[in-house]
Amino acid sequence: MESRSSKVVAIVALVVAVIGLGIGFAAFSSTLTITSSATVTPSASTFKVAFSTEANSLTGSSITPTTTGGATAEASSFTETTLTGSDAQFTAPGQSVKYSLYAHNAGEYLAYLNSVTVGAVTCEPGEGTTAGLVNAACDDITVSVKVGNTTYTESDSAISSHTLAKGTGEPVEVLISYAENGDRADGVFTVSIGSISLVYDSHD
Repeated sequence: MESRSSKVVAIVALVVAVIGLGIGFAAFSSTLTITSSATVTPSASTFKVAFSTEANSLTGSSITPTTTGGATAEASSFTETTLTGSDAQFTAPGQSVKYSLYAHNAGEYLAYLNSVTVGAVTCEPGEGTTAGLVNAACDDITVSVKVGNTTYTESDSAISSHTLAKGTGEPVEVLISYAENGDRADGVFTVSIGSISLVYDSHD
């Protein structure tokens, strides 16, 4: 009788142990977490709008201006960002000098023309030249820059939704003119023209 009771207890104890073991394993778990990040830093060299003698490529280093009415001018040199040596010689009203080149978008972005600045025109009478006559003649000398189909002056440089697609170019024309029937001075005078700047950005 005692032997039989002992077997029953042993079986019950074994069942409890198995249940306990099962509960013990169910209480453990593992969580694997992966976190990641990335930083993108574009190179400034991927945005580039530069002067060129061709619309669809970067080329050239000088341009010869066109003249009207007997005006004269020397060829001007340029780098990717600067045009220098734009020196017009006038002898009478009705003359003009025009410098023509392109702004080429050699970068990887759509470029937005966001600012155009046209410098002021000032005049200085030479020796023996009447200042009052020079001032009157100076008012008849104007400078403008045409970018694409829009012309900008010192007093009118508003821009609206002007873009330049990558791989393309648009014409840039700088015109210095002495108005037809403009006032005349009685001697030599020097005309100074402030800088002209075009600012292209990667955003509007």
